Amino acid sequence: MRIGLFTDVVDPGGPPYERLIWAMVQRLLAEGHEVTVLAQAVASEADEAATWPDRLSVRCWRKPKGRLLHWDRMLSAARWAQRILNRDGFDLTLSLSPLLSADAVVALRGWWGHRWEMRQQAIAGRLRRAVAGWRDRAHPALAEVRRRERSVLADPRVRLIVTPGEAVSDWIRRRGGRSRRLVQVTTWPSISGVEPDVAAGYRRQVRQGFGIADTDRALLFATTDPLLDGASTLIDAVAGSAWLRAHTVMMMAGEVGYAEHARVVRHGLRDRARFIYHTRQYPALYAAVEVTVIPTWFDPWGQTMRESLESGTPVLTTRRSSIAPLLEDTGPDPAGIAIDQPGDAATLAKALEEILKDQQLPAMATSARRVSRVCDTNAFMQEMLDWVQQAGA
Repeated sequence: MRIGLFTDVVDPGGPPYERLIWAMVQRLLAEGHEVTVLAQAVASEADEAATWPDRLSVRCWRKPKGRLLHWDRMLSAARWAQRILNRDGFDLTLSLSPLLSADAVVALRGWWGHRWEMRQQAIAGRLRRAVAGWRDRAHPALAEVRRRERSVLADPRVRLIVTPGEAVSDWIRRRGGRSRRLVQVTTWPSISGVEPDVAAGYRRQVRQGFGIADTDRALLFATTDPLLDGASTLIDAVAGSAWLRAHTVMMMAGEVGYAEHARVVRHGLRDRARFIYHTRQYPALYAAVEVTVIPTWFDPWGQTMRESLESGTPVLTTRRSSIAPLLEDTGPDPAGIAIDQPGDAATLAKALEEILKDQQLPAMATSARRVSRVCDTNAFMQEMLDWVQQAGA
């Protein structure tokens, strides 16, 4: 079968999501299919090697001259890929983006419209309306993104829509998606964590480097979108609890910026926060903390939290994350806590105290490592292949 597949990045040696897509392509090739990958970008090292397996061709979108905003890049690449998928007569078309109509849409990173809806909910009251209006004007392509997503939901060519969690599935149903076309991920691929013998050295090195006392309880917040992942809720939770203020150090990594730094200073938590910004040393950070805390409004993939669990570090998140069911599927001791609602600083503070004060924290860490028994890359790949065959039938 000739399969056309649209994705964002082809990177065999990249982060877990990119490696997963590459593994999926290899599995399709192993099943005897001929695959054409249409990608927004190809990792430079992979492009230079250009040693693609037999029956695989990779075509890369070429960015137009001039500066394009994020939404414009997405739309331009989607239009390019849609033309090829419609023109080249593939037996089966797969899209890993909700902006494209294909026989099967595998939206493991969720739907952009849902992400935007959750982002607006994270901004309260009058400020929410003001910021939402400004964002719409600042990104005129956003309306086109929403329109294309609605078009994909209504397109009769789309036989199957694969979603990463119940929250995304509910959102699709509310916008007219037909339930019989929706399937939900039931297995997750495994991710390599930090081994215990390596973790001890990482922990000592990182805590000494950042001036974290042995008696302090450290937590990690890592994000690519601090508003969506609940940075303000976490800071408010620590500020509102006398015990957390006295005993907790927040390590904040990723796309954290001036707004988060100003909030920390305003609450008088300057000595209780360490800003790391961009880093590739997440394994060392998991080892250095007692818990990873991401009180997210929307996280369909849960990559950071799954890496944390595989490294033996418990997780505190919300029911809006796809990782929530895994926390309760690890035996008698949970691997973390998922609170019901994002944006609830009081509930988050109570849950965080419960984890950090609990004498069973070592047992939770052991349970966290058991997630590797729940996550199974081979089972995930087989599930994906079954969906592909179902869409191509």
